[in-house]
Amino acid sequence: MDGWIAWIPAALLIAAATNGAVATGLAHRQAPGRFVSTLVGCTGPFLALVLSVMAFLRVQSGDVLTARLWEWMASGFFSVDIGFRIDHLSAVMMLVVTGVGFLIHVYSVGYMSHDPGYARYFAYLNLFMFFMSVLVLGSSLLTLFVGWEGVGLCSYLLIGFWWKDGEKARAGLKAFLVNRIGDFGFMLGILLLFATAKEHARDFVSLEAFAAGAGQEQLQQGFLGPLSVATMACLLLFVGACGKSAQIPLYVWLPDAMAGPTPVSALIHAATMVTAGVYMVARMHFLFVMSPLAMAVVACVGAATALVAATIGFAQNDIKKVLAYSTVSQLGFMFAAAGVGAFTVAIFHVFTHAFFKALLFLGAGSVIHALHEEQDMRKMGGLLRVLPVTGLTMIVGSFALAGVPPFSGFFSKDEILASVLHPHPAFPQGIGGILYGVLLVASFCTAFYTFRLVWMTFFGASRVDPHRLEKAHESPATMTVPLTILSIGAAGVGFLGVPHVLGGHAVFSGFLRQTIVSEVEADHGTGALPLVLIGIAVALAVIGVGLSWFFYIKQPSLPGRFFAALGGYGRLLARAYRVDDLYAATVVRPLERASRALFFRRIDVGMVDALVNFAGTFVKALGGVVRLFQTGAVRTYVFFMTLAAILLLLSLLNGS
Repeated sequence: MDGWIAWIPAALLIAAATNGAVATGLAHRQAPGRFVSTLVGCTGPFLALVLSVMAFLRVQSGDVLTARLWEWMASGFFSVDIGFRIDHLSAVMMLVVTGVGFLIHVYSVGYMSHDPGYARYFAYLNLFMFFMSVLVLGSSLLTLFVGWEGVGLCSYLLIGFWWKDGEKARAGLKAFLVNRIGDFGFMLGILLLFATAKEHARDFVSLEAFAAGAGQEQLQQGFLGPLSVATMACLLLFVGACGKSAQIPLYVWLPDAMAGPTPVSALIHAATMVTAGVYMVARMHFLFVMSPLAMAVVACVGAATALVAATIGFAQNDIKKVLAYSTVSQLGFMFAAAGVGAFTVAIFHVFTHAFFKALLFLGAGSVIHALHEEQDMRKMGGLLRVLPVTGLTMIVGSFALAGVPPFSGFFSKDEILASVLHPHPAFPQGIGGILYGVLLVASFCTAFYTFRLVWMTFFGASRVDPHRLEKAHESPATMTVPLTILSIGAAGVGFLGVPHVLGGHAVFSGFLRQTIVSEVEADHGTGALPLVLIGIAVALAVIGVGLSWFFYIKQPSLPGRFFAALGGYGRLLARAYRVDDLYAATVVRPLERASRALFFRRIDVGMVDALVNFAGTFVKALGGVVRLFQTGAVRTYVFFMTLAAILLLLSLLNGS
């Protein structure tokens, strides 16, 4: 037992509690409160990072670390513990969560320095990382679920951080409610597994052994028509993943999550909440490989999401919205890889994506900070001269996102393309080619809209309001140092996964395969074919970059004419295919009308209010009667005393 690993989440929880105390108890002492919040808010994640590195080194040497804290629930032969486990998969994820999370905390010191809710912000941010660490370290599905729900709560608190703004508060509520839909499916999946595996579901190790041995027949038996227990459980778990990781049809909350502070966007998109779904599928890989149908659903939903979100990114003008749809698209790539059985490849893209997406969001925050909250790219341009560090680091992140070699995104995205072209052997013939084509188009779109952001923000003629421009300046060191560190990661971490076909040793995937044993290794083919496929992907990325330069630098009037030529489709892209409008028309407004007509008028007003009002009316009437005897007037008291004496005397006379 390695109880010390429990200090990873404990350090974060202590920091959150301390900052919560600062936010409530020291609010009237601004200077000491900010100092304590900064010190504690950054120290907690730093300690968690140090401990995570120590755990990673132990795992790298061959150990698997476990810690049983206490027995959570027990019934007869069945029991579930609160415990943590660090193997190769959770060790890598904890490096992402604590490493990128710590840099985001440091960045927040400069970005949020003038916000009156400074201590409250750090309390929520620390709590967010605490729940994500519980999710990753949890040794059972139920412990993972505690973290799963916790990050949902923290996303609500942080997206709606500026809750006095009604639009931002609604965005936080939207994220919370959409995730509840996914979490309902996730809970049903957990219950189905517990009903099937019983005591074997107490932790992941026992559940995996059950699936590989005695329980294989039970999991493969029919459950609902042609669906087996394993298929149904995987599909229900994936519903939860669609909510947390913003896949079709539950992706609509993530673009609106931009309402929160920009560092929050970076934490959600890069290191915490949205990666939870991909991590869960990889953690439950032993179950998913038992159901080719469920894996095909995961792969197809992922590929469709990647393409749809990438096309929407073409028409967004809010710098954070472009990056938000980019995240939705990149998560689709990850699920496409996991769906074809390349779980380590999916986690590799999670790893590289954490660096370049955190970099891009924090860079966008630096731009917004310099322009005093301006987010519209049509009101930017030529900012590289004013924000050189921000601009250069964001260009590095953009190359990584676009998949241009030798930046990190190239290696992980190329592995995904190779994986989907040669999917799981049980997949129908031809589906690999379709997935490959869809993701190839999405890759081209990614390169185009990513550098559209770069050209519109940092190059060309300045369209910045002169009053904003004269006050614009590079961000402080607390913001630019994290940008620089992340840019080094975005440029270099891809070399951990250089495939054999390019002369590497696929170190990253090899490390994870010590935990993820049911892995379909990416097949690059033989001969010159793999190099041709890599060349096609690189050529499309370069063409996307070049086309965006031609549209937005060489011929800046061309985009307007192009979108005008698209007509209704262009407006549809700008409105994100009007999916939110569709949900509003088919789900939100009908539910509101039904609740008002049925629940509000008949149940709430007709029954609940009637009962409450009856109680109040009865007490009021009774009080009116009692009030007659408590007037404070001596004559009234004498009158009632005399009346009572007469009545008593009459009763005595009648009795005699």
